[in-house]
Amino acid sequence: HDVALATGLLTVGNDSTHGNEPTLFTFDGGGTLLRDIATGTASSSTRMLSSNGSLALFAANDGVRGLEPYITDGTPAGTRLLADLNPAGSSNPVEVGAIGNLLLFSANDGDAGIQLWVTNGGAAPVSISTVRPAAVSPNVTRVRALDRLYFVATDNRLWVTDGTAAGTAPTRPSATAVASAPNHLAATADRVFFAATDPTGDRELYYVLLDESPPEVTPVITGTPGNNGFYVSNVDLTWQVVDAESAVTMTSGCTPSSVVTDTAGISFTCDATSLG
Repeated sequence: HDVALATGLLTVGNDSTHGNEPTLFTFDGGGTLLRDIATGTASSSTRMLSSNGSLALFAANDGVRGLEPYITDGTPAGTRLLADLNPAGSSNPVEVGAIGNLLLFSANDGDAGIQLWVTNGGAAPVSISTVRPAAVSPNVTRVRALDRLYFVATDNRLWVTDGTAAGTAPTRPSATAVASAPNHLAATADRVFFAATDPTGDRELYYVLLDESPPEVTPVITGTPGNNGFYVSNVDLTWQVVDAESAVTMTSGCTPSSVVTDTAGISFTCDATSLG
């Protein structure tokens, strides 16, 4: 499929001299070959992936490296190989989507297998998860909401990512029963709806809340209280970290602690983040 940039429409063109190559058609009707990736009359098997408006990601084969990710700003000088992710063959990049200025795709580096990758177009792409996004289809397996991308994975679950490793996790559907094979995603102001199969085999409507609230962190202190907030026995501290709407993705300093000697005061801190 074609992808849009601020300067025009990025597509695959063939001028009968260079083969099928990335071409930008500007809004005034002009067309520009951006790069002859597979030189001569050979075709580079260019496949458009996604765009953030100023940059576009596409897959192409130069005949040497195999099918790898390329990036372009819509100019010949700004069209280049993003990375040779699989030096032994093709990484076969597949579209996932865009979040802000981030472009996401799945690819196989030949070592860890198919992974979810992210790039801002400048730095080298970074693997943020080993989850395998399902193929893009007319059944709508991707949707953006609240600066996050919701997508269906090959494990038949609905996942969400904010473009970071910590912010990539399976979602929690509205029902307690396991819902599998989600598709037909649609976002509203506060929810992402999708169809999925319930444990009895019926297709039902589910949703996940678009959660912007942080997790609740509650200290649990056990010991014998004395006067003025002091304790007269050993003190044990544990933490409860709960987010009813989203998966908790990170905790820091939340391990259980004990105070077994006299002290005038000591501080403990538990920090946590979730997909909300």
